[in-house]
Amino acid sequence: MKKLFFRFFFLILVIFLSGVLYLSIFKVKSNEIGMVYDLRTGFLVSTFKKRYNFVWQGICPFYFTIRKLFLQKSEFFDLELPLPSLEKIQSNIYSVKIPVNFIYKIDREVFFDYEKLQNGGAALSSHLKELLTGFWSQELLKYFDKRYERKRLIADQENLLKKVTKELKKELQLIGINLIKVNIVGNISYPTIETYLSGFQHLKKLRDLWQRDEYQNQTLQAEIKQDNLRKQENYKNLKEISKLIQDNPNLLKYIYINKISDKAKVVVAPPNLEVPFKLEENNLDSKNIKREIDNLK
Repeated sequence: MKKLFFRFFFLILVIFLSGVLYLSIFKVKSNEIGMVYDLRTGFLVSTFKKRYNFVWQGICPFYFTIRKLFLQKSEFFDLELPLPSLEKIQSNIYSVKIPVNFIYKIDREVFFDYEKLQNGGAALSSHLKELLTGFWSQELLKYFDKRYERKRLIADQENLLKKVTKELKKELQLIGINLIKVNIVGNISYPTIETYLSGFQHLKKLRDLWQRDEYQNQTLQAEIKQDNLRKQENYKNLKEISKLIQDNPNLLKYIYINKISDKAKVVVAPPNLEVPFKLEENNLDSKNIKREIDNLK
């Protein structure tokens, strides 16, 4: 009976360990990297890059998920580079449009910013586009030194691409990314000289509007400030009046009675005094003396 029990227990143990190994052992190819995400928070927990990896989170599929990401990627960027001096207009009419295919590979031995690989590497793609836009915009400045040299810019676009690729390659190597190739996959759109010149007229109109809006905003802020000061002064006065009334309870009675008539007079007397003053009967008009009325007549 004991032998049967131990055999059954051993079988259960083997099945359990086999299940654990099946769920927690992951194989990663040389062009991949493994990533562990917490399903409760959506955050990246850890990465693994060996050929065979024991990942204990694999036995908790309700709390963690395991993903593999290819290290070599191809991105398409539709760059819009604002023309120098017209950046504030924020309109693609005054921009150079460049369709670019960007091919790169992550060096998993050097790359460290794995947070950028979350959500399919959206943050990394955004960072690469920002770098590419910056380097290309810097090279464009040479063609706007004294005037817009559109023809020379079109003629030099291949050399421009090589310079941008070279500078970008150096920058990306520092963060563990090997740039393979940058290709222009369509026609580059360059604004005409007439469009460039009209942009300055448009910019002047915008600046006039900005100055007017700034003046109106400053005026409005000054009015709001004055209104707040008036409100604070009124509040201060009301607070003083409130304290005065609190210290002198009969003051409200005096103000109220004093407003009844110019002939009315107010005398403040103790509350237990039945007749606050002596009536001078000689000064009273007999017509104003109240008489008793006999309703039986």
